[in-house]
Amino acid sequence: MKFKRRRRHNKQLLLTQAFLVLLLFIGIGYSILNTSLGINGTIQLAKANCEVNNKLYNVLRCEYEKEGIFVTKYEGKHGDSMANSGNKKIYYFTNPDSYDEMESGPIEYKTNVKFGDKCWKMIRTTDTGGVKIIYNGLYNEQTKCNNTGNSATIGESEFNDSPAAMSYVGYMYNNSYEYKTSDSSKWGKKEKTKIKLDRDEYNITYNNQTYPFIWDDTNKTWTSTMRTNNKSSSIRFGLPENDHYYIGYDISSEANYDKATFSKKTTELKTVSGINSGTIDLGNLTADDYIDVLYSKDSRVNAGRDNVIFSVYKESDQEIDNRYKFGNDFTYENGVYKLKNVIKAEKDDDLSTHHYTCLNSTGECTSIKYLNYKDDSDYYYYIELENGKSVDDAISEMLYDENVNSTSSFIKTYIENWYENNMLDYDKYLEDTVFCYDRSIANREISGFNPNGGDYSTALEFTSKRFPTDLSCSNITDKFSILNDKAKIKYKVGLLSVPEAVLSENINILNIDYSFFLGSPMQFQQGFVARVATISNEGFIVALDTNAFIGIRPVISLKPGTEFTTGDGSTNNPYIVKLD
Repeated sequence: MKFKRRRRHNKQLLLTQAFLVLLLFIGIGYSILNTSLGINGTIQLAKANCEVNNKLYNVLRCEYEKEGIFVTKYEGKHGDSMANSGNKKIYYFTNPDSYDEMESGPIEYKTNVKFGDKCWKMIRTTDTGGVKIIYNGLYNEQTKCNNTGNSATIGESEFNDSPAAMSYVGYMYNNSYEYKTSDSSKWGKKEKTKIKLDRDEYNITYNNQTYPFIWDDTNKTWTSTMRTNNKSSSIRFGLPENDHYYIGYDISSEANYDKATFSKKTTELKTVSGINSGTIDLGNLTADDYIDVLYSKDSRVNAGRDNVIFSVYKESDQEIDNRYKFGNDFTYENGVYKLKNVIKAEKDDDLSTHHYTCLNSTGECTSIKYLNYKDDSDYYYYIELENGKSVDDAISEMLYDENVNSTSSFIKTYIENWYENNMLDYDKYLEDTVFCYDRSIANREISGFNPNGGDYSTALEFTSKRFPTDLSCSNITDKFSILNDKAKIKYKVGLLSVPEAVLSENINILNIDYSFFLGSPMQFQQGFVARVATISNEGFIVALDTNAFIGIRPVISLKPGTEFTTGDGSTNNPYIVKLD
């Protein structure tokens, strides 16, 4: 979402002025000539019942009541205090109908405040009568409050140091179920039984005498013995004709330097190195065919076992089913999960209603996996559950439990350290307001976190992704306040929320040509990327990974009745907050 600049003509103001002038001339007993100069000389009509009296709350209230163009009254639900006792009207700055036609210029000339030695911009009033303001840089006698870019932030930080669990969208969090992956191409398959060849079925025509390949009669495998740098060793053999054969290999060597090469007659089939295992299809062999296996080393160091092990096998007519089992539910008894309503599946099968698995062919395990996302490379992303827990338990622990707020996010720690070093002397001028960062999920039913039919390609979205304007806060654990033991913050400072940013609908208040974090969760993308809301340097509300490194603009709320001594709200003449 981008903050829009509306372009409607302000005909109502012009008609009102004309009508009042007419009333004056026909002798109505009203003293309508009581006018006041607005910002930068704009004439605006003053109502007798709205006096600013040097109170910041009244700046917004009177701007609205004078039928001004910069302030709107909020009409929705709200809850700026833990007691939900606020009954004051909420006013917020927004775009004028057509500021380009007004002599007063854009809205930033109305919102600026100097509090202490810092510049702030007013965002809205609170239902307790306070005024919420966002940091806008240090005050300077030469440049005043004309700050943009990094100078309008307190610095840069990550929101959290990892995006790997949905819990990391939290301003505070507790348990984190970080994602893991499984390559579905390596899941068990339904295939024919493999029969390894016995020693007497190999027709050995060559085996290096110095570094021979050794036969293991128990495992029916050949193992290389050559471990000398800049040397190689090989074995050549034929096999009984008119059968379809495979080589299974397992190499453990220095990657890219010590290698095993498999050839059929003069044709190289495959070269492998490092830690690697796999199968090579030899096809149907004739009496003239032979197989070469070469293990070679360079002059570098040894690594791993420093050898290759291989065997030759053929398929029987008997079929074995090693496909993994998946369930839509489970039982848990004596420390063991057992899948329910089981299906067997391979990598391309439909698992939309079967998210639980042990990633084995038995369907039993001590820790169960919940699949939630599949990428284009056939990798499934999952969270791992223990002690009888389900995906519902995991989501509750990460987002909703009463003890969900036990660990501070990186950004919360950063802001509170800044506050401790810069704002403690001004703490008495601030109210304890609620900072609401709603972690309610908006689309679980269609996402991969719905165990009864979710889509493996749909990101999990939080309500802020829908750009709400509701200032209420439904979850007690999302109401961050120094008075809330279930979401307790250290100081009276936080971040702007998405609803507050959406209400502002104004690029001039929030766009500083520099990206900075908001406090609201946005989504858990692709099963492994937690993202929160930000204002981009182009002025959009966008979701960004929690480990992104961008700007921070703290938000505080001035107490009800806060007064200013001088100023008109412009960047060059901000309202100066009255201090004791």
